[in-house]
Amino acid sequence: NLRAEGVADGVHVVGDVMLDALMIVDGLGVRILSDLGLTQGEYVFATVHRASNTDDLSKLMSIMSALGSLGERVVLPKHPRTAAALERAGYVAAQNVSMIEPVGYGESIALIGNARVVATDSGGLQKEAFWLNTPCVTMRDQTEWTETLGAGWNIVVGADTVRIVGAIKDARAPDSHPPLYGEPGAAGRLVELL
Repeated sequence: NLRAEGVADGVHVVGDVMLDALMIVDGLGVRILSDLGLTQGEYVFATVHRASNTDDLSKLMSIMSALGSLGERVVLPKHPRTAAALERAGYVAAQNVSMIEPVGYGESIALIGNARVVATDSGGLQKEAFWLNTPCVTMRDQTEWTETLGAGWNIVVGADTVRIVGAIKDARAPDSHPPLYGEPGAAGRLVELL
């Protein structure tokens, strides 16, 4: 992209420091699986926190309806904005939706990496799912990580109940996993270049 804009000097592809952070904590939060009685590959990990979804009650209820009708366990940490909106709406979680307290980064990585699929409106979680080989369903109208779409690891479905349910049920890991954002060690490469 920089080259296309006429910028070529001083440009280096080093990778993504977000991957470095993930590698540091990967495996540290795995205890949460046993704490929640989860089995690897047998649950959906979901996050909903964007104002575009939480501040629009029809979108939020559409998402919650989709998660509640899946017929498989859904683990959903309660983001404060989401929890407040659901409480105002008088929402009662479906039996298959486990609404848990917010989790730390290590626990989040463990939940993403061991899920069958993730369903999210987060930005960073889409890349984390990709790195952890977990298919992703993005409950937004667009994504900044279009490479994950082209590689088949992510699908954008918006807040439409039918599309969310269909995408989650159909989610499968593609056969290939290209190194879209570089290899681990970006921080070290940055330090060397600086």
